[in-house]
Amino acid sequence: MADIKRPKNPTARSENLLIEDVAGELLIYDVSNNRAHCLNESAAAIWKHCDGSQSIDKLANHLFPKLEASDARQLVGVGVERLRRRRLVESAPAAAATVDLSKRQLLKKVAILAAAAGVVAPLVSTVVAPTAAYAFSCMPSGFPCSSPFQCCSGLCRDLQCA
Repeated sequence: MADIKRPKNPTARSENLLIEDVAGELLIYDVSNNRAHCLNESAAAIWKHCDGSQSIDKLANHLFPKLEASDARQLVGVGVERLRRRRLVESAPAAAATVDLSKRQLLKKVAILAAAAGVVAPLVSTVVAPTAAYAFSCMPSGFPCSSPFQCCSGLCRDLQCA
Protein backbone atom coordinates (compact mmCIF):
# COMPACT_ATOMS: atom_id res chain seq x y z
CA MET A 1 0.00 0.00 0.00
CA ALA A 2 1.43 3.39 -0.99
CA ASP A 3 2.32 5.80 1.75
CA ILE A 4 0.67 9.18 1.13
CA LYS A 5 2.95 11.95 2.37
CA ARG A 6 1.76 15.42 3.23
CA PRO A 7 4.08 18.39 2.93
CA LYS A 8 6.00 19.04 6.13
CA ASN A 9 6.09 22.80 5.76
CA PRO A 10 2.69 24.50 5.57
CA THR A 11 1.66 25.62 2.08
CA ALA A 12 -1.30 27.93 1.53
CA ARG A 13 -3.83 26.70 -1.00
CA SER A 14 -4.44 29.10 -3.87
CA GLU A 15 -6.72 27.36 -6.36
CA ASN A 16 -10.50 27.86 -6.36
CA LEU A 17 -10.24 30.68 -3.81
CA LEU A 18 -11.50 34.25 -4.04
CA ILE A 19 -9.47 36.46 -1.69
CA GLU A 20 -10.23 39.98 -0.48
CA ASP A 21 -8.60 42.18 2.20
CA VAL A 22 -11.30 44.01 4.15
CA ALA A 23 -10.67 46.26 7.16
CA GLY A 24 -7.62 44.39 8.43
CA GLU A 25 -9.14 40.95 7.91
CA LEU A 26 -8.77 38.54 5.03
CA LEU A 27 -11.93 37.14 3.48
CA ILE A 28 -11.48 33.89 1.55
CA TYR A 29 -14.31 32.30 -0.39
CA ASP A 30 -13.68 28.66 -1.29
CA VAL A 31 -15.48 28.12 -4.59
CA SER A 32 -15.04 24.34 -4.44
CA ASN A 33 -17.18 23.91 -1.30
CA ASN A 34 -19.10 27.23 -1.00
CA ARG A 35 -17.50 28.18 2.31
CA ALA A 36 -16.53 31.69 3.29
CA HIS A 37 -13.68 32.13 5.76
CA CYS A 38 -12.78 35.28 7.68
CA LEU A 39 -9.19 35.36 8.96
CA ASN A 40 -8.23 37.92 11.57
CA GLU A 41 -4.92 39.76 11.26
CA SER A 42 -2.81 37.01 12.88
CA ALA A 43 -4.41 34.15 10.94
CA ALA A 44 -4.09 36.15 7.71
CA ALA A 45 -0.38 36.78 8.36
CA ILE A 46 0.17 33.07 8.98
CA TRP A 47 -1.74 32.09 5.81
CA LYS A 48 0.08 34.64 3.63
CA HIS A 49 3.50 33.38 4.81
CA CYS A 50 2.74 29.68 4.27
CA ASP A 51 4.66 29.30 1.03
CA GLY A 52 6.03 25.81 1.71
CA SER A 53 9.58 27.05 2.21
CA GLN A 54 9.32 27.79 5.94
CA SER A 55 8.79 25.46 8.86
CA ILE A 56 6.46 26.36 11.71
CA ASP A 57 9.52 27.36 13.77
CA LYS A 58 10.70 29.78 11.06
CA LEU A 59 7.20 31.19 10.65
CA ALA A 60 6.97 31.70 14.41
CA ASN A 61 10.31 33.51 14.58
CA HIS A 62 9.40 35.70 11.61
CA LEU A 63 5.80 36.56 12.56
CA PHE A 64 6.06 36.83 16.35
CA PRO A 65 9.66 37.82 17.19
CA LYS A 66 8.67 39.43 20.52
CA LEU A 67 7.28 36.16 21.91
CA GLU A 68 9.33 33.39 23.45
CA ALA A 69 10.15 30.81 20.79
CA SER A 70 7.97 28.07 22.32
CA ASP A 71 5.00 30.41 22.73
CA ALA A 72 5.36 31.76 19.18
CA ARG A 73 5.60 28.21 17.84
CA GLN A 74 2.44 27.23 19.72
CA LEU A 75 0.59 30.29 18.40
CA VAL A 76 1.59 29.57 14.79
CA GLY A 77 0.88 25.86 15.28
CA VAL A 78 -2.68 26.58 16.38
CA GLY A 79 -3.16 28.98 13.46
CA VAL A 80 -1.83 26.50 10.90
CA GLU A 81 -3.98 23.72 12.35
CA ARG A 82 -7.10 25.90 12.13
CA LEU A 83 -6.28 26.72 8.52
CA ARG A 84 -5.48 23.08 7.72
CA ARG A 85 -8.82 21.88 9.08
CA ARG A 86 -10.57 24.32 6.76
CA ARG A 87 -8.44 23.10 3.83
CA LEU A 88 -6.79 26.50 3.35
CA VAL A 89 -3.32 25.13 4.13
CA GLU A 90 -1.69 21.86 3.20
CA SER A 91 0.59 20.51 5.91
CA ALA A 92 1.16 17.56 8.14
CA PRO A 93 -1.32 17.53 11.04
CA ALA A 94 0.01 18.62 14.41
CA ALA A 95 1.75 15.77 16.18
CA ALA A 96 -0.26 14.44 19.11
CA ALA A 97 2.90 14.07 21.20
CA THR A 98 3.61 17.81 21.09
CA VAL A 99 0.16 18.75 22.35
CA ASP A 100 -0.34 17.52 25.87
CA LEU A 101 -3.25 19.82 26.68
CA SER A 102 -6.92 19.48 25.85
CA LYS A 103 -8.14 21.69 23.02
CA ARG A 104 -9.87 24.04 25.46
CA GLN A 105 -6.78 24.35 27.67
CA LEU A 106 -4.56 24.91 24.65
CA LEU A 107 -6.79 27.65 23.23
CA LYS A 108 -7.00 29.33 26.63
CA LYS A 109 -3.21 29.28 26.96
CA VAL A 110 -2.74 30.62 23.43
CA ALA A 111 -5.23 33.44 24.09
CA ILE A 112 -3.47 34.37 27.35
CA LEU A 113 0.03 34.39 25.86
CA ALA A 114 -1.15 36.31 22.81
CA ALA A 115 -2.85 38.94 24.97
CA ALA A 116 0.24 39.26 27.19
CA ALA A 117 2.42 39.89 24.16
CA GLY A 118 -0.02 42.31 22.54
CA VAL A 119 -0.71 39.83 19.74
CA VAL A 120 -4.13 38.69 18.61
CA ALA A 121 -4.65 34.92 18.64
CA PRO A 122 -5.22 33.55 15.11
CA LEU A 123 -8.94 33.15 14.54
CA VAL A 124 -10.72 31.74 11.50
CA SER A 125 -14.50 32.07 11.23
CA THR A 126 -16.28 29.99 8.61
CA VAL A 127 -19.78 30.03 7.18
CA VAL A 128 -21.38 27.92 4.51
CA ALA A 129 -22.55 30.19 1.72
CA PRO A 130 -25.57 29.29 -0.39
CA THR A 131 -25.04 28.45 -4.03
CA ALA A 132 -26.40 30.91 -6.57
CA ALA A 133 -29.50 28.76 -7.07
CA TYR A 134 -30.33 28.77 -3.35
CA ALA A 135 -29.61 32.47 -2.99
CA PHE A 136 -32.49 33.20 -5.39
CA SER A 137 -34.78 35.46 -3.36
CA CYS A 138 -37.80 35.65 -5.65
CA MET A 139 -39.32 33.76 -8.55
CA PRO A 140 -39.40 35.31 -12.02
CA SER A 141 -42.49 35.49 -14.19
CA GLY A 142 -43.89 32.10 -15.21
CA PHE A 143 -42.65 30.16 -12.16
CA PRO A 144 -45.11 28.40 -9.82
CA CYS A 145 -46.08 30.25 -6.64
CA SER A 146 -48.49 30.07 -3.74
CA SER A 147 -48.07 33.64 -2.46
CA PRO A 148 -47.38 37.04 -4.06
CA PHE A 149 -44.34 37.39 -1.76
CA GLN A 150 -42.58 34.60 -3.68
CA CYS A 151 -42.72 36.50 -6.98
CA CYS A 152 -40.28 39.23 -8.05
CA SER A 153 -43.23 41.15 -9.46
CA GLY A 154 -45.27 40.68 -6.29
CA LEU A 155 -48.09 39.18 -8.36
CA CYS A 156 -49.13 35.54 -8.01
CA ARG A 157 -52.04 34.67 -10.31
CA ASP A 158 -53.41 31.18 -10.84
CA LEU A 159 -50.47 29.73 -8.84
CA GLN A 160 -48.01 31.29 -11.27
CA CYS A 161 -45.85 34.46 -10.96
CA ALA A 162 -47.08 37.17 -13.31
